[in-house]
Amino acid sequence: MATAVVAAAPAAGPQEVMEEDAPLPPIAETGAQRLAQNAPNVRLRPDWLRANAGGLEDWMSADMAAQTLLERVAAGDLRSSCLGSLPNGLDRQHDVRVEGSHLIQILQLVDISKPQSSDAVPMDYDPEQGAFGRAGGPTQQPQRPEANESMGPNDTLKVCFTDGAQVLCGIERRPVATLRTAKPGALFVLSGRPLLRRGLFMLEPQHLEPLKSRT
Repeated sequence: MATAVVAAAPAAGPQEVMEEDAPLPPIAETGAQRLAQNAPNVRLRPDWLRANAGGLEDWMSADMAAQTLLERVAAGDLRSSCLGSLPNGLDRQHDVRVEGSHLIQILQLVDISKPQSSDAVPMDYDPEQGAFGRAGGPTQQPQRPEANESMGPNDTLKVCFTDGAQVLCGIERRPVATLRTAKPGALFVLSGRPLLRRGLFMLEPQHLEPLKSRT
């Protein structure tokens, strides 16, 4: 059976970062539009953009405003700032490839090859605390080895992530070095037509790239 292809959601337009009843400051609108051009399918939530327009000055260039917005996105929870760009319902898809480039944020990292170890306990990202917390429990510092340095070539990492609108999961099909040195809260670009099987992304090194610090 041929593998299906799932197309990316359309890029954000000006109407997705504006509200009719209260126009945004021009520099905020300009920065959001430039960010949408430079970053992969970044679709900012109108309420988040309005709340984070402070500090954007008219003398700023479009690139400066976009960089400021990106830094604020990176410092928080993508579920609060972005509308998401991945197609809906991917958790119910099978044997499809996902097209396009998408900004995602890591929520949980689990070494599923060691089910009896502390690594098997999901570690959530708490944007307010800037720290980890066990799923369903209070926020605390992780007990797992820093940067996953203990993982070997035969270990397998499972990751849960969000594009801002939905939470999805994937597992390593081959070891992904950048993912093994990441922590929850990190931003990545998902691209390279990853394969999706039974709602799970089959991840390889070419599918994930850490978001660059500048747009």
